[in-house]
Amino acid sequence: MTIQELDRLLAQLDVPETRYRIDMDLHDRSQRFSSELLKLAMAGIAVVGFFVASIPEEYRKRVFDNSLLHLLLIGAVVGFAAAVACALWHRFLAGGANFHHIQFIKLLMIKATNPDPLVEDTLGQDWKLRGVKFHRCHRFLVACALLLLVSACLLGGAFVTFMIGR
Repeated sequence: MTIQELDRLLAQLDVPETRYRIDMDLHDRSQRFSSELLKLAMAGIAVVGFFVASIPEEYRKRVFDNSLLHLLLIGAVVGFAAAVACALWHRFLAGGANFHHIQFIKLLMIKATNPDPLVEDTLGQDWKLRGVKFHRCHRFLVACALLLLVSACLLGGAFVTFMIGR
């Protein structure tokens, strides 16, 4: 079997839904969770903007002269922006990981009927690539959640600093 024949066979192979439905449900849950983290991170940026815009005029000079408050607000915005980037990157990588997962299922189906060495080699390569992509997705999702947590703490610190500074 050649690579072209294997590619053609993979493209033509129909995978029964029962073989991948649970995996698709997990993929969808992961994407929904990532979407919620993305919304929270974007809302965090909006909260910082609202906070800065809502400072009463009589307190603006004192607030803008406070370097700790500046650092906390800048850290919060940068952290929220990084969380947005991680969530978007997770969503991008999850599609590729899902493709390789389905590809792996197809290769297993082909291997069951055709124990060709090319199929076996491709199966091993795709297994590794699938694992790498899933681990990257996981790391970006964890990074997004941690950045969101740290940014929320920085924003809370900014609120406390503002209230104490009065």
